[in-house]
Amino acid sequence: MTDKTVVIGIGAQKGGTSWLHYFLKHHPQCAMSSIKELHYFDCVEMKRQAFMADTVKTRRAAIFGDPDRTAEIVAPMSYEAALERFEKWSDLMTHEAIDKDAYLEYLLWGSDGASVVGEVTPAYAMLSADSLREMHSVAANTKLIFLMRDPVSRLWSNLRMRAKKRAQTSEDMLAHTLADFAKIQAGGIKGVAWRSDYRMTLDNLKATLPAQDVHVDFFETLFDGGASRICKFLGIDDFEAPVETNVNEGIKIDLPQELGRQMFLWLKPQYTYVRDIFEQLPAKWTQSMEVYA
Repeated sequence: MTDKTVVIGIGAQKGGTSWLHYFLKHHPQCAMSSIKELHYFDCVEMKRQAFMADTVKTRRAAIFGDPDRTAEIVAPMSYEAALERFEKWSDLMTHEAIDKDAYLEYLLWGSDGASVVGEVTPAYAMLSADSLREMHSVAANTKLIFLMRDPVSRLWSNLRMRAKKRAQTSEDMLAHTLADFAKIQAGGIKGVAWRSDYRMTLDNLKATLPAQDVHVDFFETLFDGGASRICKFLGIDDFEAPVETNVNEGIKIDLPQELGRQMFLWLKPQYTYVRDIFEQLPAKWTQSMEVYA
């Protein structure tokens, strides 16, 4: 165990997690994993060791293939330190069962002087309550952060991210997003559907973790005191947040009105559930509820 605070960002995908990782990674009191999205707990729960072996190879080539890009990704760590930490991550991903000591050892490596260590993996939002309970028990003081984004905007960004890998033009991208959403409505592409299910994540968090160890915030208000709220939650000093709001944002194309309406109808239970929990929703959420209702 450790007396340091362990912070784990669990999502939502396309909801500000890249910003969260960047912010905490550069905070002087934090030592975050140089690799965003470790995928340790979902790899174990979903038995994805073979898939992650290929992912490790791909990430290694992407991170360490270009010295200039490497320096940007791993900063403020040195190239040598980042490479050593990467190899430790590679070893960690071979586990077939959760080894909390090994996971904690990875997070603590090179964290001298930091009061907070951690990582951010959006896929953790899809995990079972049992896995979240295991995650919370890795250290005596473990805290989880879950960021939510206007459901229609988040889904639209998620679909564009998927289409980006296959589309050559904006017309291709729109065609792919339409086709993918139709599949989701028919019960397919379950990963995207689960990432849209804030209710599932919030219910699992409420059932397994003490309220004081969970911080839920909105993507739309991160630049309206969000950084200070996160620092207060973690017990660290206020730190100037990055001002760029579109960290890891997908290709911009306009959301067709009719597609937006269909998305809203499919996601309406999420709006209702979150509205019933929080006293006030961000303006973007209420705008979607008015425009697409």
